[in-house]
Amino acid sequence: MTTLTETVHATEGFISEAPGDRSREAILLTGDNSTTVVGSSILGAVETGTPTLTVGTPFSGVGGTVGNGAISAASADAGAMAGDWTLRCTVTGATGKFQVIKPDGSTDGILTIGSAYNGSINITVADGSNDWLVGDTIPVTVSYLDGESVLKYEAYDQDGTDGSQIAAGILYGPVVGTTAGAPAVAFVRDCEYNADIVVWPSDITADEKALAIGQLKARGIILR
Repeated sequence: MTTLTETVHATEGFISEAPGDRSREAILLTGDNSTTVVGSSILGAVETGTPTLTVGTPFSGVGGTVGNGAISAASADAGAMAGDWTLRCTVTGATGKFQVIKPDGSTDGILTIGSAYNGSINITVADGSNDWLVGDTIPVTVSYLDGESVLKYEAYDQDGTDGSQIAAGILYGPVVGTTAGAPAVAFVRDCEYNADIVVWPSDITADEKALAIGQLKARGIILR
């Protein structure tokens, strides 16, 4: 006997959304031209184009004298999240630490003072005559020139390095992604969705899922 498996229907897990078209967005979905991304799949967002990283003026988190070590070798990888990043000192001293925080509030990694940091952004923070103190903050901005970047979405991949590892939306209905990007619709902000319906990667761990749920919450996408 033939077994038929019913797939997730469009908006099957939808609970509520903002008025008008605020919650939904017309998107481009990337893929391998053969695999269908099913409706209610969690999506990641990938910036295309060449990013520019700009280092702002460091400031003290507690008042007083801020560290004055040299900041050098600053760049951003393709797909780095656009927006305001934060480097926040968590351990002082010649080999202290900075937490590297993405615009969505998630942690990209931990930078060691005096050593090159290589993550979604790349930067070296040296020790100086004034030590970096806990709370000292270095603001950096990742930007893409107008017309040189297109935000594309793909199935969420917790092990990705191009932005797909940051949960950014929920696919409305099934679509076959293409290399150039297939037209699709996604919930990308201010909505509630059934947590039992959304589709995750089969190999995601509980901790990875919790992180992604937090990333969605930061966008106003609440799983219930």
